[in-house]
Order: sequence, then structure tokens, then C-alpha cells
Amino acid sequence: IIINGLVTTAGAGKTITLNANGAIMTSDDGVAELFGENLDLIAGNGIDVEVDVTNVSYNNTAGNVAIEDMAGGLTVTGATNSGNGTATITARSPLVIAANMIQAATINLNAGESGAAGDDLTVNAGITVQATGAGSDVNLTAGDNIILSTASIVRSDTDQVNVTAGSAD
Repeated sequence: IIINGLVTTAGAGKTITLNANGAIMTSDDGVAELFGENLDLIAGNGIDVEVDVTNVSYNNTAGNVAIEDMAGGLTVTGATNSGNGTATITARSPLVIAANMIQAATINLNAGESGAAGDDLTVNAGITVQATGAGSDVNLTAGDNIILSTASIVRSDTDQVNVTAGSAD
């Protein structure tokens, strides 16, 4: 599925669901093409999208996952990347991880700096972010704070966990 136009839904609790045997992609132009409260992405061969949604869930079988929230405020509510592809989730802040992210390849989570307070990356209580494959890192970056809630786990089985937090506010 290739999306070069706008896909929107309005109203509380509404969901956009995209399901493709191949890849799901939007134009890489710095502008969100998917707008709504909830977004479910199911792909057989990679995800590369620019969005303006509140909650995202993804299930990818092969290839990389790249989800960029263009407006600010993103919660990952489901995360499956069963192949060997890297997962990169970027938000204009804040970014909340509310579902386990356990995969073979590198995981990159980035809550960007906006110049205002609240550019936080939060891993919710009891959630695991884990890279299990050889040479796979977990990289956490936030414009302000990285918050690892009670009983959360961030782990790389074979390589590094890199944590970078700072404030230019």
C-alpha cells in the first residue's frame, strides 16, 4: 500500500486499519498522510509511514518498521516485528511505549526536542523493550526525560542499550 494523499478518521475511538501482504508506505515528505486517533498497521514486508495519530499498533512480518509522528504525542499500543528488521519510532513528543517491544533487530525510540518541556520518552510499568538478535541495540533518545516506570525492562541480549536525554528548553 502506497499512500500519497490523506487518510483521515474523525471522532473518539475511531481507527484506521491498513493491512498489506507487502509494504505500507507514505510519501517521505515531512507531512503526515494518516490522521486519526488510532492506527493499526499490518504488513508483510515493512512499514514506513508519517502520521498524526494518538495511538499506533503495528504487526510486521519482514523488513524494517519506521513510524514518524509529525504532530506530537504518540503512544505505541501494540508492537510486533517478527522479521530481522529494525524498528524506529519517532515522535514530536512525548512518546509512550505501552506495549512490549521484543524483536531480533535494533530498536530506536526517539522523543524529539521541541524547545518546550514535556519532550519525554516513557516506558510504561511492566513493559519490556528488548532486542534479542546478535549485534542489536536498543537506543532511547528524548529531548527532555526518559522515564522507565516501575517494573519496566529495557534490554539488549547481545549488544548495547544507549540512553540519551537532554534539554534545550
